[in-house]
Amino acid sequence: MDNVNKINGAALVDPLNKQSISKGNGFGKILEDSIEKVNKLQQEADNSVKKIVEGKGDDIVGTVLALEKADQSLKLMTEVRNKVIAAYNQVMRMQV
Repeated sequence: MDNVNKINGAALVDPLNKQSISKGNGFGKILEDSIEKVNKLQQEADNSVKKIVEGKGDDIVGTVLALEKADQSLKLMTEVRNKVIAAYNQVMRMQV
């Protein structure tokens, strides 16, 4: 039974104490970090566009690359969200 509790990267919850058993990074932490990275990329792209619009910067290629990187990361995050929701719905439909 101890081997079940030693799943790497998974934060298991003790139902009686409602505390995390695992000390590693759980799925929630990984997801939170990914959302923060996507948000940071979006903010960097916005700042780059602001600089171009205000005339403080002339790196149009860098701005376009920042915008594309932010767009692609947001699309990827959306697809991950869709897959997580689909997996959750599939688990909820399972009969036990």
